[in-house]
Amino acid sequence: MDNPKTRPNILLLATTLIVVGLSIYGLYTSLHLVDIHYREPGRTEQFFKDFPILKFLESSVPAKYKIPLPEPEPANTVKDTAEQELEQHYNVFGNFENPDSPAPGSEPVVEEEPYQDPFEDIQAQDPKKWIEEQQAAIGDETCDIDEKHSCTTVDQSEYSSVGGIAVSVIGVAGYCAMIVLGLIILAQRPARPNVFVALVWIGAIIGFAYSMHLTYIEAYEIKSFCPYCVKSAWAMTGVFAAVLAQVIAFESKD
Repeated sequence: MDNPKTRPNILLLATTLIVVGLSIYGLYTSLHLVDIHYREPGRTEQFFKDFPILKFLESSVPAKYKIPLPEPEPANTVKDTAEQELEQHYNVFGNFENPDSPAPGSEPVVEEEPYQDPFEDIQAQDPKKWIEEQQAAIGDETCDIDEKHSCTTVDQSEYSSVGGIAVSVIGVAGYCAMIVLGLIILAQRPARPNVFVALVWIGAIIGFAYSMHLTYIEAYEIKSFCPYCVKSAWAMTGVFAAVLAQVIAFESKD
């Protein structure tokens, strides 16, 4: 006859399975945020400058994350070009006649053709196709819905990274840890909480508190919500609820 003290705890296993499932979903959302963050020009290059010990990984990074920052045109080139255009077209230097300009009446003035929008036909004929073209130009997926719901707005804020590391990378690491710990617990099939269960409890508390902190920043500092961040916050809230159910169940038994 089985000893009840050594029999696997069904509630513990069921809630741990929920934790693993929600953590996989949270990992999915965090990976999307990592993609959005490091597709911005110059961010991957800056990451390896901040962490030169990881420089050996740079060669394995996909090309879409290696877009450098555009180099600004030198100021003196801009100044010289502007002066040349003024001298040629407006003859503002000394009221002298510009030798490069045609004599009055010698040649007919050719009017420039109005600007033609290359996408005008697409917009007029098939608006849906136009939207698809724009999304394809931006990337495979975008979560910029409006001004109040924009991944780009949140990602380009000062709160998108901590110590040179993207917040989304921290999320990926946290969810991976929860998945591994959860799988260990499911493999052990324990009757009572052990050290791995305790680590999941600690991770859920830290993760939930940090998610609430980030949600507060989005609401009151950035004033825009990132849809993937919100999904991640809901996933972590579910993890915290499952862990809370475990704690309450074992506390009531004791």
